[in-house]
This record gives sequence, C-alpha cells and structure tokens, in this order.
Amino acid sequence: MLPSVFSNVSRSQARDRVDTVAQQAGWQVPDWYLELKAVAVPILASAAAMGAAAHTAGLADIVVEDRPVDVRITEPEQLVSYRLGQPLFASWLDRIGPRGATDIASHAADAIRPIMQPYRPIVVFLAATTQPEQSQKRREGHPLLFALRACGSGDLALLAPTQTTTQDAASVRLMPNTVNRLAWLRTPRTGGSGRSPPD
Repeated sequence: MLPSVFSNVSRSQARDRVDTVAQQAGWQVPDWYLELKAVAVPILASAAAMGAAAHTAGLADIVVEDRPVDVRITEPEQLVSYRLGQPLFASWLDRIGPRGATDIASHAADAIRPIMQPYRPIVVFLAATTQPEQSQKRREGHPLLFALRACGSGDLALLAPTQTTTQDAASVRLMPNTVNRLAWLRTPRTGGSGRSPPD
C-alpha cells in the first residue's frame, strides 16, 4: 500500500487567488468537497495523522514522511489549468461553457502572474503492508481506507510502484487522476529496516 495525500500545511498564495477569481465569477465550493475536507483530511493530511491512522488500521512496516514535491508547474497558465481541472470546479465550468471557462482561466492567470512561484505542494507519503491475519471487515470499515477511496476528489492521489532499479530503491510516481498529473518521484527506501534514509 503506497497512498499519498496533500498535507494540510501545504499553502500557495497563487492557488488561493485562482479560487478567489472563480468565486468572484460565481463559483461556490461544493458541499461534498467541504465534507471531504472536514472528514477525510484530518485523518490523513499530516505525517503524524497518517502514521496514527495506519497503526490503528493494523497495517505493518509503516513508513511515513512529508516533503515538497516539484510538480513542474512554474507558469501561471499551468497552475490555473491544474487548479481549474480539479473535480470541485467541474460542474461549474460545465455550466458556464467553454468560452466562459477560457475567459476565467485567462483572468486568473493574469491575477496570479505577479505572485507566481513554482508550485511545490507538500505531500504526505505512506508505505505499509497489510497483515494477512487481519480481519477483512476491520480493514474495509476503517476511516483510513474510506479516506483513500476518496482519491478521485482531486486532493488525494495514489502512488504506484514502477520499475525497481536496485534492491534498496523503488521508483514510484503519483498516479494521475483526472486532475493531478504530478511529476515522477523517486523515493529511496532501505531494503529491510522500514526507514527512509535522510535526503
């Protein structure tokens, strides 16, 4: 199991300004998104919370860390496309149509241009294994797994292993959901200790 979530301490003034531009144009934060933030995020969105949830869920070989991730978003237009591409904007953008969406995107890009910095969100990573003797019912009902199933919200994404180049290092990437097309990552892990070496 290799889940990841955005940290609740991850901040971006430019990203928040995109939201403000959208709100000024009539967008409202969906109720489902507010519920997700209230229910799922506190369970997972810090290294301490993620680790505690994993322990409570009965997972084993738990390794948790948080760190900034270079998602290769450096231009205002890229950040606007990333942000407005998330599901919480989808129904509103459908209502205003392609021309309206293009106008909003252009306005938002101009609004964040003076404050734009490379977007490097802080991400919490968990690596863990399930225990065969653990009750399937217990696993399925645990809030950790409920929160992980919410990955389609745009604020949660899953990690998937790719080619392992050495015995002691695994290459992984953030799998793209409909909106979060994050860059390739490399997370070295020691072969048997269950601890990540320092960067």
